Amino acid sequence: MILKLVVAAVVVLIFGGASFGESLSAEAQAKTPIFVEDFGKDLSNWAIEGPHTVELTDGRLHVKTVGDKRENGQFVWCRRELPDDFRVEFEMTPVSDSGFFLIFFCVKGVKGEDILEPDLFDNYLNWKTWKQYQDWDKYTSPPKRRHESRIRCYHTSYRRNNEVNCNLRKNPGLNLVKSNDIKSLLPKDKAARVVLTKVGPRITLEVNGQQFMDWTDADANFYSGGRFGFRQVYDADGYYDNVKLFDLTRPKNRD
Repeated sequence: MILKLVVAAVVVLIFGGASFGESLSAEAQAKTPIFVEDFGKDLSNWAIEGPHTVELTDGRLHVKTVGDKRENGQFVWCRRELPDDFRVEFEMTPVSDSGFFLIFFCVKGVKGEDILEPDLFDNYLNWKTWKQYQDWDKYTSPPKRRHESRIRCYHTSYRRNNEVNCNLRKNPGLNLVKSNDIKSLLPKDKAARVVLTKVGPRITLEVNGQQFMDWTDADANFYSGGRFGFRQVYDADGYYDNVKLFDLTRPKNRD
């Protein structure tokens, strides 16, 4: 009997009052993806927003953007919503020396709306009507923007031309919250493994096992959930593959 009580006490201390089953579930969630995409069939798991080339080529997602007077980029949004806490992994192979490559995440309407519903996706700055920089305006709402700020998100860059460029911003407002000067290159024709993690207010970004970003949002209203997607702009050409999404949300204790 005494042994059983000691074991029970240890379990409570280790798992913070959660049941043993719940803790195992959380650990399993961290190791087993809730969404996997190898681009072997079609693009039904993705919403395409923008005027540029998005296609499947040899079992990979191919995105090619070209610079023009409008300077609009291309978004590819995942239809699987993000958990509150998550890890996103993917492989990205640039095949151009030039270009700007970014990830947008925790993307929602400022009132909690789904950005892929018609009100925001089709009726609010629809991509077919974009003027100069309006794709950027729609999702970042920079200070001089003349449109209503209707979307909130984080976004980070990880490659500008063939150099690492790691700026993390919080929107609306295009607020630069963290910038890291990393002496590294992401050359074309070489696959890079990107890992984006958000747990609570902490955001980390790793590329090829190297930490590019580590920032904690001190705002009590830090962002969670929503959508994530890839963005390319200017003369940028790249392939994406082996996308995995993990749920890192810890289960709530039972009463």
